[in-house]
Amino acid sequence: MKRIAILIGNDNYDNPDQRLKCAVNDATALEQKLKEVQFDTSLFTDIGRYDLASEITDFSRKLDSYDVGLFFFAGHGFQVKGENYIACKDTQFEDDISISHTAYKLQEIIEDFDNSSLKIKILIVDACRTMPNSTRGSNSTFAPIMAPKGTIIAFATSPGQGAKEDPVSGHGYYTKALLKHLLTKNISIEEMFKRVRNTVYMETQGKQITWEHTSLLGDFSFNDYSSVDSDMAYSKIALADADYEPVNHAVCYEMIKMALTYDFNEQNRIPSMLDRNKLQVVKEAPDDIFVLGRVLYQASHRAFNVQHYFEQLHEKLTSYPADMAEHLLNGMAYEMFFDDSGKLRRVFDMNAFSKNVLEELWSDRFNKCGKYIYSQLKEYSQNIIYFPGKKLDFEVFLKEYEDPYADCKVYRISEIFLDGINVMYNSDGTDYYSIDDDYRFGYSALGLNEVETKVIERVAGSRRGVNIQFDIEDKAKEDNKIKVYWSDGFRLLKYID
Repeated sequence: MKRIAILIGNDNYDNPDQRLKCAVNDATALEQKLKEVQFDTSLFTDIGRYDLASEITDFSRKLDSYDVGLFFFAGHGFQVKGENYIACKDTQFEDDISISHTAYKLQEIIEDFDNSSLKIKILIVDACRTMPNSTRGSNSTFAPIMAPKGTIIAFATSPGQGAKEDPVSGHGYYTKALLKHLLTKNISIEEMFKRVRNTVYMETQGKQITWEHTSLLGDFSFNDYSSVDSDMAYSKIALADADYEPVNHAVCYEMIKMALTYDFNEQNRIPSMLDRNKLQVVKEAPDDIFVLGRVLYQASHRAFNVQHYFEQLHEKLTSYPADMAEHLLNGMAYEMFFDDSGKLRRVFDMNAFSKNVLEELWSDRFNKCGKYIYSQLKEYSQNIIYFPGKKLDFEVFLKEYEDPYADCKVYRISEIFLDGINVMYNSDGTDYYSIDDDYRFGYSALGLNEVETKVIERVAGSRRGVNIQFDIEDKAKEDNKIKVYWSDGFRLLKYID
């Protein structure tokens, strides 16, 4: 999504009694953060009424070429006779008439956004929300304001409070919190502002509570894995590697051949060979290193030395040159999600070492790898897949099942809900799951903890990021004398109308 932002910070008001200390710092620092997540930015500081009107007009003309637009203001802000204003450098503060003619109406900016074709419209106002005095912070409020469709409007304070500046950091408490949370990976904009609110509340000892009004219709995250298209790429025959042909018949290809023998003795030689030849491997084609990562992950299911390699995966990848480590990790993760024809697996290929791969994939060190895998997965938007920062709360509905040979209560899974929607479909993904669909797959008897693990594996998640709530009597849970007949005859899908 193409992103554009305009940021205004006013400290040095012509009226010396109204000067601030942190607004310019706020706008300048926030601009740098927004650039990191691919916003095209325009920054203006200590700007007068005439120049501000001209710059906002130019900015508004560009909006139809973008998907996301953001307006940020730090400085004085207040209401006069029910109209909300932001103070320009040359705003005259003597009386209501002076203010209304020399400040800028916030509603005009809201209307410019609303009249554009932007999908996401964000307005952030770190202003005192008061008739001006010498610091950002008294108890007057802005007039009531509504966010038009597709818009979120965020204020530094709730009605009746003032926005404060932190002399230690050189920022307003609100923007200081924004700078802390804005780049948190893969959290929604609503969650980001909630974290900002908690931080500001704690740092001001409850004297300042932030406030938002939203009518956003879609999802948006400042720093999700789709914010930057991956610059990593591999050939079609590496992605669909059933008939892979190497770029070079060198050491990578020798190890790939060893892995594809499915001879444990041959596969067990690969880790030591890789360590001995890493300076050679790093010079080889990305395709060959990528496919080596894929077959290594395949071999981790059974070959003992390869399993030991994955137990030490963090140390191994850390010891390799960066490019080599990235291509190997991409191959390992890709193999987990995609089959040898390059198609998304119906059931992800998870084993005892998947967690090690995923921890590296979503780490800061391998941010490029996380973006690459996300770029491969995002076209499968109906599939429910875990990404860091995205909390998944499942409700699993169990139906008692009659089994005359069982020595405890037996249940089958009838439905699985996410966000109030049944996401449990048959194996073909064409209709909701029915127990009758399981005749092709059979079933195994599992405890509740094992069922949790199975569901988490279905979305390539973690226990920290995936919560499972069973719809079953507490007494049955406490006794733990139940079994759930698990079948692989379903998929987790979320279709959006």
